[in-house]
Amino acid sequence: MISYLSRNLEGNQNKPLVLLLHAFPLNAEMWLPTLILFGNKDWPILAPTVYGTNGSEEKKNWNFTQYASELIELARYIGYQKVIPIGVSMGGYVAFEILRSESESIAGLVLCNTKGESDTEEGKKQRDSLIKQIEERGNQVCIEQNLPKLLGHTTKTNNPELSIDLGSLIKTNRKTSLIEQIKALKNRNDSTELMKGIKQPTLVIAGNEDELMSPEVVKKIYEGIPETTKKEFIEIQKSGHLSVLEQPEHFHRSVEKFIEPFMNSMWD
Repeated sequence: MISYLSRNLEGNQNKPLVLLLHAFPLNAEMWLPTLILFGNKDWPILAPTVYGTNGSEEKKNWNFTQYASELIELARYIGYQKVIPIGVSMGGYVAFEILRSESESIAGLVLCNTKGESDTEEGKKQRDSLIKQIEERGNQVCIEQNLPKLLGHTTKTNNPELSIDLGSLIKTNRKTSLIEQIKALKNRNDSTELMKGIKQPTLVIAGNEDELMSPEVVKKIYEGIPETTKKEFIEIQKSGHLSVLEQPEHFHRSVEKFIEPFMNSMWD
């Protein structure tokens, strides 16, 4: 069972369901501002949590393919045949897996601060090291090592409270869940070839201060999508890896402009 936060699920099945897919090592609560903002527009929204967080069933050795399949099953169960995944970082990898196995279910796609490449061998070794440290010291390791890389220097200087809030959010996640997420990240599929077949309108968002995934890395997604597909690339200034939280006005304005046509005309 997958737990989730949601808005406006009843009576909106004629619209595509907006799927808010969270980053590591956070959970669906990172989307609370988005749920409020877009929820006020009467859009159907679902923000799921990965296995083992916020009440979701705990699983061992799960992968993004399995999780993506269960998300689509959930969407159909509550009456939605089409979805618009909005994936940030790890959430982008989940969106790619929905695209891989359930392409016909996707109306549009928003990929934020993410990439299509799988882990390098060096990257996998770093994941293994992180797992070992979490086994020994718990989720404090993610606060010390991952959290500083999530935010751009402008945010760290001008909005230090956000770092504190995110640290508190990370503390709510069990270390066993964090370890299983890292395994899924380590073993994820490469999606560079998948991009070549994207036909759905796609918005790609990067942060100019993102030290985990530079704008150049994120833009490879945009460049890999066929020119015949409606697509857009946006680089948000003064933002690191979490554009949705660091520059929420710019982020939400851009995403709202992208999604609005689907809600107003495409599915009436």
